[in-house]
Amino acid sequence: MIFFAYSGIFAIILLVTYICLPFLPAFVWAFIIYQAGHPLQQRLLRHVSPVQASLLMLFIVVITIIVPISLLGGQLVIEASTAYQQLEEQGFTAPSAESLRQLLLNSPLPAPLRDYLSGDSLKETLLVHTAELGKTLVSVASAFLTRAVINIGSFLFSVIAFLFIYFCVCNNGSGWYQKILKAVPREYGLDTLLSRLASAASGLFWGVAGTCLVQGVVGGIIFLFLGLPSPLLIAALISFCALVPVIGTAIIWLPFVLWLAINGAWAKALILALCGVFVIGSIDNITRPLLTKVSGAQLSTLTVTLGAIGGLTAFGLTGLVIGPLVIESFSWLLDRLGQLAPEEIA
Repeated sequence: MIFFAYSGIFAIILLVTYICLPFLPAFVWAFIIYQAGHPLQQRLLRHVSPVQASLLMLFIVVITIIVPISLLGGQLVIEASTAYQQLEEQGFTAPSAESLRQLLLNSPLPAPLRDYLSGDSLKETLLVHTAELGKTLVSVASAFLTRAVINIGSFLFSVIAFLFIYFCVCNNGSGWYQKILKAVPREYGLDTLLSRLASAASGLFWGVAGTCLVQGVVGGIIFLFLGLPSPLLIAALISFCALVPVIGTAIIWLPFVLWLAINGAWAKALILALCGVFVIGSIDNITRPLLTKVSGAQLSTLTVTLGAIGGLTAFGLTGLVIGPLVIESFSWLLDRLGQLAPEEIA
């Protein structure tokens, strides 16, 4: 009888998990943002009802997160076109096979290698490969735009699902929390795990968002100082790519370094490369742990970095927060087992 009872419970949990799995990103982000804004919601509850406080929190999230992201996505195409026109006006034309060849010839290379580069056979080879590269880039860009258009419906569905789940969490989150605690025996220490995850979620939100914002602002200032076009667009792109650990920001500034070098702006290329490596790309090592700890979560750099990289590989962008939470759960498990006596574990 007990076997069938446990089998039924396991089947119900498995079915619920399977049904909710498509909404996993929405659940995760709703939980993260709920924990980040929980202090503000507690203040609102002193003056309004729970439903009104939940609606106000939903309005704040829409105004501060959803609307800016949507407007930024619409502006990217316009800003990118403007940036390209400004690049052409400043003389930064697209690198051709001949410009690449001249760049190599002007480099401090050994004489035999420069003689080989000055030959006509290499010029023809570069022309062929440059043409193939151009076709590849065009096809990749076309595929990306097509996929982006197709994913608009999926994005809208995800946004609607997130807003609905976020409102439900704000309105009924405390009730769900109490039901879960009552359903699990107290000796398992689930309350300590949930408390630890809540603190980690708040820290991850402010740590990740704050770090990305700082890197974007710093990158935009550097591009503005160097006189490069559309620093605001660059700042937005760096902030987004900073979600990818270690190499994310280099996706934006490294092509500009190569572009400046190919067109002969060696000083600007060197300054941008140094700032990219030692400022834009390294500032997250300071801001991410600092902002995470300021928010109240004692997450180690190893937990954040290892969890973000592994989570990104396993779950995509949502894994940037799922990964550290999983590592933090494992750390809690080790601490919990360390507190138990050997006979209790057995």
